[in-house]
Amino acid sequence: MEQQISEIDLVSRCKKGEEVAMRLLYDQLKPELMTVCRRYSRNDPDAKDVFQEGFARIINNIGRFNFRGEGSLRAWAVKIMVNESLMRLRKKGPEIFAEQFAEDIVDPEPEDVVKIPEKVLLKMISELPDGCRTVLNLFAFEKMKHDEIAAALGITKQTSSTQLMRARKLMAMKIKQYRQNEDKW
Repeated sequence: MEQQISEIDLVSRCKKGEEVAMRLLYDQLKPELMTVCRRYSRNDPDAKDVFQEGFARIINNIGRFNFRGEGSLRAWAVKIMVNESLMRLRKKGPEIFAEQFAEDIVDPEPEDVVKIPEKVLLKMISELPDGCRTVLNLFAFEKMKHDEIAAALGITKQTSSTQLMRARKLMAMKIKQYRQNEDKW
């Protein structure tokens, strides 16, 4: 049975170095943070590596965390995982943003996307080229604008926009294929 503890108490106990609190923090945050890591990573082993590095960063920096109300710990932890993911992608170099264009495909209807299981959508996103996947995640999930994405990734605003367009087209193709072959997924 999982112990219930408020975020502020959990943070306070982690700052004191209590291993039980750190384990509880790990258990509570892991599902959401792994989802974030999987969105930015090509495969599960990469996502797990990013998660381990990111969680170590969370534990090492918990003393600097300033509690700002319930939910602030989760938001801070997600931001660390996103940054950890971006650092890993930056190491691959600017070639991940090489411009390539998908064929002209119409975006799927929103209700078509909602009907796709989350696990399948995450798999589709993970299969996108690194540049497309990264920009799509920052735009759609982190709610960043193209100038913010460009600054975070060291690319131009135009490259960010192009990568998002390409990601949308590739996702539209994947969704269309999924709809045609739903029984095979």
